[in-house]
Order: sequence, then C-alpha cells, then structure tokens
Amino acid sequence: MRVNEEKISNRRKQRKSQKNRKIILTVAIAIVAVLIAGVAYAWSRISQAEDAIHQEVDTLQLRDKELTDDSSFSVLLLGIDNGAYGRDTEVGRSDTMLLVTVNPKQKKTTMISIPRDSYTEIIGYGTFDKLNHAYAFGKEKFAINSVQNMLNIPIDYYVTVDMQGLMGLVNAVGGLEITPALTFTYEDESFTEGVTRHVDGEAALRYARMRYDDPEGDYGRQKRQRIVIEKLVEKLMSFSSVANFEQLMNAVSKNVKTDLPIGQVMALKNTYGPAVTSQNLTQSFIEERQLLLTNNAGEQIYYSYATDDVLLENSNSIRKLMGQPTVKTYPLLQERQDLYYLTTP
Repeated sequence: MRVNEEKISNRRKQRKSQKNRKIILTVAIAIVAVLIAGVAYAWSRISQAEDAIHQEVDTLQLRDKELTDDSSFSVLLLGIDNGAYGRDTEVGRSDTMLLVTVNPKQKKTTMISIPRDSYTEIIGYGTFDKLNHAYAFGKEKFAINSVQNMLNIPIDYYVTVDMQGLMGLVNAVGGLEITPALTFTYEDESFTEGVTRHVDGEAALRYARMRYDDPEGDYGRQKRQRIVIEKLVEKLMSFSSVANFEQLMNAVSKNVKTDLPIGQVMALKNTYGPAVTSQNLTQSFIEERQLLLTNNAGEQIYYSYATDDVLLENSNSIRKLMGQPTVKTYPLLQERQDLYYLTTP
C-alpha cells in the first residue's frame, strides 16, 4: 500500500510540476508578446514621429565630400518664437540660434550662441538685416544659408523647435534642475540667484526668455538659453522612461522640424555619445558691438555686429573642429568692406 501511495504522490507532483511549467511558459510567452508589441508600438511611434518632423531643406552645400559614420558634423538649432502665448499662427523668428559642432574622434562638442540681432546679409532676400529675420523671410532655408554665409562654415543638419515644443520636451524628460546666476521675476515666475530649483517646461521657457532685466542683456539671455538646452540634451541622451515615451513623441511630432535622419539621431546617442557630454562640451558666444542705423522709413533701429577679426576667429575655430581648412578671409568679410559703419573702430 505504501508503495502505491508513493507512486500516486509522485504522479501528482509530476502533474503539478508540469502544470507549473505550463503556467510559467504561458506567462513567459505573454511577457514576450507584450514586449514585442511594445517594441513594435515604440518603433511605430518613432516612425510616425519621423514622418511628422522630417523636412528636407534645399540649402547651399558647402561640403566638398560626403559625411561618414564618424565624421564631424554641425547642427543649427533654431528656437522659434511661436507656438504659444497667442503666436500659434505666426511664422515667427529664430530668437534662439545655437550652432553645435560635434567631433567624435576628438570627443569634443562646441555650442556657439549666435546673437539674434546680428547685422548680416540675409541670403535669398538680397539685403542686410537682423539675422533672426531670416527665418521670418524664408524659414529654415534663409536662416541656414545666412548663418553659413555669416560664419563661412557648412551646416550639415538643422533642428527647429517652437516654444510649445520646448515646454513639451522639458516636461517629457521630467523637468530640469536650474541654478540661476541672478535673481529675477518674469511673467510671474521667480528665480533666485544661487538657489537650485526644479523647473517644468513653462518655467524653463520663462527662465530662457527673459531679456530686459538681465544686466548683460541679450548675452545674458543667450547664457541661460545654452544652460537650458545643455541640460535638456543631457536628459534626452539618457532618456529611458517608458512612462513618458508617448509624451516625448507628442512633443516632438507637433513642434519640431529637422532633416536629421533617425539613424543619425541614434548615432548621436551611441557613436557620438562620449563627445556630447557636459565634460566635453565647450560653450561660447560671438562677441558683438551695438550698431544704430536708420531704416528706409526713417526709424532708428539697434543692431549688433561682430568685427571681422571676431567672425574670422569663430569661423576658423569651427572649421578646425570640423576638419575644414582655415582661411584668411571669406566672401562676407570682403563684401562688408563697402559698409563703412562695420569697418570703423
């Protein structure tokens, strides 16, 4: 009897073990199915986002050879002053212009702020004006060509983001930690010098937009804009939150335009990751002087302008990082010789 009882007990254990294995296998299959569906959904949303944001622009090509996987490259970041605060239907102007150059071999990245009021030739419009007007006149094409002409460097890619897009991206990565360099209040948002605070998208935008209460004026604003962009890029490079994935895709799809292919975006995080870190990032701005001119309507308007030496120094610094030969002069500098007010000390 005891032998039969043991056999029955063993068969029961075997059936229970087989049942458990079936349950585990079923759960495992379900998990794999969910993961596959999740990956498929994520890739579908990425593809949808790419379709929504990808926009090729026919610009002047200043490169003499094709880019390779490990080539240095440049990206012009344009922050457009529309998309919020009642400016949803306006073309807008590029009130933030950052030229980012990445050199993966040297593991170096530079971020140069270009003053919005720079008095320069607007390529495609046939006149000299404030650089940020180029976008209003001809959107990305005029803006990219005008910056290329101003600095005599090739721009490989561009990214435009409006105010709503910036807020959405900051919110999608969970906000940013900001330590203000001065105390101010802008649009009911207060910041205290030296006191670190967590900011959401709206607060980050207000921190970056304030101009007139900064003792450094537009240069101070450029510094704050660079801080916001740098911290946002750091968050995006390490972004892995599944919970905020949909929020990120929505922010990108509706408010961003770029000609960066999805493969290049992945390369930024993988191949170029070591070069795009705060330790390897050098930030600077183009130092300019103030210029007062009278327009055709008889109005006096303030512009800013950089001397030939400043433009040439910045141009050659970028060209070196991009593996381009340095120059002693270039077309814009030669053209400016006829503008006496830009050559007078």
